[in-house]
Amino acid sequence: MNKGIQFTKIRDVKSPSRANSHDAGTDFFIPNYSDQFVKDLKAKNKANRLMYQLFIDESGQTEMEIHIFPHEQVNIPSGIRVNILDKNTYLEAENKSGVATKYRLVTGAKVVDADYQGEVHLNLINTSNEVVKIRTGQKIVQFIHKEYIDTAWTEISNDEYDSIEVSDRGTGGFASTGEK
Repeated sequence: MNKGIQFTKIRDVKSPSRANSHDAGTDFFIPNYSDQFVKDLKAKNKANRLMYQLFIDESGQTEMEIHIFPHEQVNIPSGIRVNILDKNTYLEAENKSGVATKYRLVTGAKVVDADYQGEVHLNLINTSNEVVKIRTGQKIVQFIHKEYIDTAWTEISNDEYDSIEVSDRGTGGFASTGEK
């Protein structure tokens, strides 16, 4: 079975790529400015405050800076649609370490199922107390291609559950195994 991923660009955006050949994550970028990108960005963020600023770069191209307010999120249309060839796999959005530590932006909605055929969106949450500014063309999220277990879920009665052999951990959770 082919474990690859096919993609197409529906916006002016850099292709997903790895910085190094053995990196686990494939970097996704914020699309370049266009009127349609702004329209779609606004549509995907109706429930969130959204502010952006346009400016002209050194080469005369229009660029855009997106402002993410403290403790709020933004959904950024990536400009990428994917065809995940192995239907027993999925893409999982993960933080870029530099973005998470420098900007305090973390990924929210994380899973792209193999049968999803729409545009991938990049969900970012500002965990800081400051407005964070990100720019078009910026590397912002990485996706890792993962396999999943096609688990069969079977409902049993409480009595059947109570007769299961108790593990060493039992019902202990939330640091019940100690901090060291």
